[in-house]
Amino acid sequence: MRGAGVRGAARERRAGRSPAPRAGCAAAGKRAARLCCALLLIASPRVQAAAVDAGPGDALARIAALVADPRLGGARVGLLAIDLGSGRILAQHAADRSLLVASTAKLITAAAALELLGGHYRLRTEVFSAGPAPLRGGVLAGDLYLKGHGDPSLDDADLWRLARRLRELGLRRVRGALVLDESYFVGPRLPPLYDTRDTDAFYRPATGALSLHDNVVTIGVRPSVVGQPVIVTLIPPSAYLRLDNSALTVGPPQRSALNLSTEAVGDRTIVHVRGTLRAGASAVWDRRRIEDPGLFVGLTFRELLEREGIRFGRRALRRQALPPQARRLLSHRSEPLVELIRRMNKQSSNVIAEQLVRVLGAEATGAPGSWAAGLAVLERWLASAGLRPGSYQLKNGSGLYEAAVFTPRQIVAVLTRSWRDFRCGPELVSSLAIAGADGTLAQRLAGGTAARYVRGKTGTLAEVVALSGYGGLASGGAPIAFSIIFNGLPIERVRAARRVADALAETLLEAQRSALGAHKP
Repeated sequence: MRGAGVRGAARERRAGRSPAPRAGCAAAGKRAARLCCALLLIASPRVQAAAVDAGPGDALARIAALVADPRLGGARVGLLAIDLGSGRILAQHAADRSLLVASTAKLITAAAALELLGGHYRLRTEVFSAGPAPLRGGVLAGDLYLKGHGDPSLDDADLWRLARRLRELGLRRVRGALVLDESYFVGPRLPPLYDTRDTDAFYRPATGALSLHDNVVTIGVRPSVVGQPVIVTLIPPSAYLRLDNSALTVGPPQRSALNLSTEAVGDRTIVHVRGTLRAGASAVWDRRRIEDPGLFVGLTFRELLEREGIRFGRRALRRQALPPQARRLLSHRSEPLVELIRRMNKQSSNVIAEQLVRVLGAEATGAPGSWAAGLAVLERWLASAGLRPGSYQLKNGSGLYEAAVFTPRQIVAVLTRSWRDFRCGPELVSSLAIAGADGTLAQRLAGGTAARYVRGKTGTLAEVVALSGYGGLASGGAPIAFSIIFNGLPIERVRAARRVADALAETLLEAQRSALGAHKP
């Protein structure tokens, strides 16, 4: 059972437009010739000279041929690459065409957060006591509060450490209840446009001031003996989760056919495991979203407290903001923001991107973080980068569904803005996937001259492939900033389109080498 791979995710995230007619090879060749002329015309005079001197096999001609590649099935293409040292355009094609950019929208969320919050910024999860008296004789007379500030990296190990530290403080009994303070955020749990599809896919997580394990449950399934139920592991283990396991271990000639899903029922999330798993088969792992992050955190934390020998007089959880007389007992801080953004960009984490939108809103206004406030912060930041309001669309922080529409020129403007700001530029570059080495580019651009010289953010929707980022040269010199976007791809061409995007990125580096060579005295 796979997670949301290209085909599965494509069905969930279909952009909803009919693909353009496919071009034949002959037509593609003619179009490539026209595009080559266009690419030559837009280059600076010195870049033109280098391209002409190189002959018909030069980098710009190859870029033109790739833009017209029949593997794209007539998709709409936008491309821009610039030299970050001089600002000179190396190549462009429809650079002002508005296109869905998918997860490359995370570049905007990352760049704004790094500049406005700083790479050192950390998010807190805190424990407070509330009652007529402090802890006495191991007993807390009032309630125990858990307050969140939107940490997207909180996991059950962090909660266990808080529980253990409370025990070390001497706490053994809480006469009141465990109370959840989620007031740092306000508004719907689902980000804007996440209701486009009703799916339990991990990439469509709920958000919350209190969040846990990316707001998903990891489901592990392995066979037992033939005729017996499969063995299921849920991570993290939590009283919030209920398991419905009807799957059986089977022998030959039956095959494995598992179906894993989650469903919100009442105030719990039910994990359904159905179908068959063949004896001797490898374990199957998958992730599915949960419905209520706050309750997920609260029930998991209470269970961990009870395992540490801390009992509650009232079992029911409550949600309520801290009272004025509350006293802080403990505080857990996330890893620095730069590390969160590194995970967001390398793994293309939607939950980190969306949590950061609301954190930006809260920090900017001093009020609970809302979607409107967070998106307004991003809009102001984009304006400072030269993007006119109304010339683009940004409706959430991750680019999921049809949330993010930009031109290649606008994406390159974002990359250029961050590159030139020493406070946050190095952190943004280091957060991107490294070609042929890690993240979403681990298996891409691995064998060519661009391996480890391209750092980029990928984007994929049902009919969208995008790759934007930076490229450097072994010989030094200024790197390039580039944006490559394909829209309207036939579903079956998505994988091939990635290969075309990779070839374009590699050829853009060749164009930069040619340009630098032409400038030598």
